[in-house]
Amino acid sequence: MSKGIPRYTCQMKNQDFLTNHFLVAMPTLDDPNFQQSVAFICEHNDQGALGIIINRPSNVVLGDIFEQLSIDASNTESSKLPVWQGGPVQLERGFVIHSPAGAWEATLKLAPDLGVTSSRDVLDAIARGAGPEKLFVALGYAGWAAGQLEAELAELDEAEAGEFLASYGLTESALARLIRSSYHLLGLISFFTVGEDECRAWTIRAGTSAVEAAGEIHTDLQKGFIRAEVVKFEDLVASGSMAEARNRGTLKLEGKEYVVQDGEIVHIRHSG
Repeated sequence: MSKGIPRYTCQMKNQDFLTNHFLVAMPTLDDPNFQQSVAFICEHNDQGALGIIINRPSNVVLGDIFEQLSIDASNTESSKLPVWQGGPVQLERGFVIHSPAGAWEATLKLAPDLGVTSSRDVLDAIARGAGPEKLFVALGYAGWAAGQLEAELAELDEAEAGEFLASYGLTESALARLIRSSYHLLGLISFFTVGEDECRAWTIRAGTSAVEAAGEIHTDLQKGFIRAEVVKFEDLVASGSMAEARNRGTLKLEGKEYVVQDGEIVHIRHSG
């Protein structure tokens, strides 16, 4: 790729957004607009997302664009630069991803030394040999409406979703993080009850006692409360069963005043 885009490893300021990241199409994606594509996400926020596909060549060179816009190209080398297919939206609109970012009329600054420009002035500068040192030119872009990209990512199957999250150093989805943060702000936690054919989560206030938690399940359990069998989720997973957790000593018997912790599995012993 002549005068190719420099490689960047940019950290997202907001982990919910994908600005300055590459979005690689999953092998199972059969949408002809994005099949086997790699898109550089130039902007992603609560209003939507804009990306430029960087691995689809076209039969157009920069000289063709200079001619169409009546730009005199004194720099003949720049006229030979390839123009790439940036996406299916507004195929007549050009974008230049470049470094350094510079100061052009319509530039979205992506990093201290990286920008994407859609104004003519950068093309005028390139034509006379005064443009950015490194550049990538594309026609069209990929666009997503508010929430659309997130919705498409949510449709990934479990294996694909895990692979996608791992590629960005994430362990859970944006939705899971939103729920977790909301619970924290509201002072809520969850505990679980498990049976042979059911596992259920119960939402309570942080600081709730075992007997009060029993009442969330059923008032009869609160009235007849004797003890609570409590085991942490990680300990139950390591043990494989409540019986083995009891054998290992990780399942504890707690009284009425015990404060239930987030994520614990609780079994209420009761009379009646």
